Amino acid sequence: MGYRKTYYMEMDKMKETLVFLGSLLTLWPSLFALSLTIFRQNTRNYFNQILLSSLVMAYVTYWTQTYHLGLGIAFVQPVSVLLCFWLIFKIRFVHALIVFTQSYIYGFVVEILFYVLISHIKNIPFIPLARDSFFMPMIIITIFNILAILFLRHFRIGFSFVQFRKNKYINPEIIRIVPRIIYYCLGLTFISLISIYFLQSKITLVTSISCSLMVYFYYVYFLYNKEMSDD
Repeated sequence: MGYRKTYYMEMDKMKETLVFLGSLLTLWPSLFALSLTIFRQNTRNYFNQILLSSLVMAYVTYWTQTYHLGLGIAFVQPVSVLLCFWLIFKIRFVHALIVFTQSYIYGFVVEILFYVLISHIKNIPFIPLARDSFFMPMIIITIFNILAILFLRHFRIGFSFVQFRKNKYINPEIIRIVPRIIYYCLGLTFISLISIYFLQSKITLVTSISCSLMVYFYYVYFLYNKEMSDD
């Protein structure tokens, strides 16, 4: 019995270590790099910021995954990502909200699609799969992030309305509209996360994702048209 207990303890420690290393070396660096690429930034210029932000988020992920804290996943982790963009990348708060929203919604949607696909193929209930899985979604999201980065760079697709260097002037129209849209997106995303880990409601989940995506992409479309008209 003592041998088995020691064995399981060692396996748990190894799993926790892999969670931390996987988050530090693959998941978060690729997500931060993708966020920069979407807004036409050279990732090499932000190597230190990506490294530091990935380190912070690796600790947050380790904490939430090790102790299975629904509150950490639903609140602490998103807020930490936002703070990384704001304080470490030193983007204006309004622009940090935009970058955070697009990156987090992207990762969230990819992860949900993965869970839905696997649960359908293996006939495993969606909720237990989402709660217990980590490594495979991490690998899938990282691969998607890298492919998206290569695609955006190859076709030179991206937006330039977000300033990654603080500027004294911000369009008043952006200041007025952004908070309302971001609050809607964050609120709906939070509801969808709650539905997964607490309410176990697929209807709420699908509705929240759909509404979040509609609001978000409408706002991006608005800013993109504004950018084109300014040119």
